[in-house]
Amino acid sequence: MERVPANGRGRPSAFHWLIAAALLLTSACNGPSTAGSGTTLRPALDRIQQSRVLRVGYVRFAPCAELNPKTGKLEGIFIDAVNEIAANLRMQVEFKETTLANFSAALAADEFDFSVGPTFITPARAAAVTFTRPLVALGNSGLVRKGRAQEFLYPDALGRKGLAIAVLQGQAMEEFVRTRFPTAKLTVIAGSDLTAPLLAVEAGQADVGLTNAVTVQQYANSHPDTEVVFSEENALSRLALAWVVRRGDEQTRAFLDSSIEWLMQSGKLTEIEARYPIRLSGVR
Repeated sequence: MERVPANGRGRPSAFHWLIAAALLLTSACNGPSTAGSGTTLRPALDRIQQSRVLRVGYVRFAPCAELNPKTGKLEGIFIDAVNEIAANLRMQVEFKETTLANFSAALAADEFDFSVGPTFITPARAAAVTFTRPLVALGNSGLVRKGRAQEFLYPDALGRKGLAIAVLQGQAMEEFVRTRFPTAKLTVIAGSDLTAPLLAVEAGQADVGLTNAVTVQQYANSHPDTEVVFSEENALSRLALAWVVRRGDEQTRAFLDSSIEWLMQSGKLTEIEARYPIRLSGVR
């Protein structure tokens, strides 16, 4: 766990008044959240206000959350955004690493107050957690062996008979292929390794591996025998990335939504994004 102090002095800013108004409105309209077992849960925001500490879960994924190999410091767009919020509120931050497979259970177990993921907004996940408003968007693309890119100029190429497609179980690309190309020869790989469908291509187990565009590009950069397909304007199934709170915790969600609005309207999110070479799409 990494604890980061946040500095901030002076009179309450416009951001403080924005948050205070959101909290007052939400507290008036919402009671404590309730777990499926009937247990009444204390809103994470109550603990945050009392302790002056934000406990934040994250999953390593550049450029949103990563360890700088030179300094060993935790950084990224979402990490910097949380630190900006904490500094403005004169709070501290405790970061705790989690995984895409475990973040929902960790929230329910009160291991942290919210998770910055990064996490795609999907119906299946929305049934288990409550999403904030989205911050950025990320498309999905594919990886093929060098010299085969011309076969995949358009998404409909995935419907070619006999084409072997590898995807990660439970990820956006599994649903995309099953819905759009129901007769596809699909290999679904279990686990949380986002590169697994790409490894399947290099192992000769698939013609094309599909996952998020950042992972595909990073993999292709270090594997010269492969190349990227379905990038930029031809990206597949572009989805929004958001933060998550425990299911039904509307007070904490409202607090984070107001904070995200402040990051966007003040231009601070744009400033943060400019620090990192990997670009994500805006959702303004």
